[in-house]
Amino acid sequence: MRLVFFGSGDFALKSLEALLAAGFAPVLVVTPPPRRRRRRGAEEPTADRRRMALTPEELAHYVGRYLLAPGQERSVMLENGRLYFDQGGGRLVEMIPESQTLFFVEGARGYFTFELDPDGAVTAMVIHTANGREIRAARQDPTP
Repeated sequence: MRLVFFGSGDFALKSLEALLAAGFAPVLVVTPPPRRRRRRGAEEPTADRRRMALTPEELAHYVGRYLLAPGQERSVMLENGRLYFDQGGGRLVEMIPESQTLFFVEGARGYFTFELDPDGAVTAMVIHTANGREIRAARQDPTP
């Protein structure tokens, strides 16, 4: 018998684990794509975040300085093939890609999205905080 499993979240995970324990191995597991939010159509991460493999060359497109507010600049930098956000004071957090424009921080509820112009150049970063705030930071230049 060929089995395809559809589901997401903890409830679906328990069902999938029960199937596997009973000796049924699905040939395909399907989960929904990231949800779209109503405001500005930005992606929202899925509950079970998955890393998307991006090359260092692809990640380099996001590197630069971003203006949060007058006098408050933050940098996104690339080190050893990984993207980092400088929270200020040298505190770095790794930005893990979930899609081409959505990045999350391991163990955190907040996440980042990037806005692109029609040519695909990064124009801004939006910080989505755990309490639902969105902070838009315009890109200042492509180098930190």
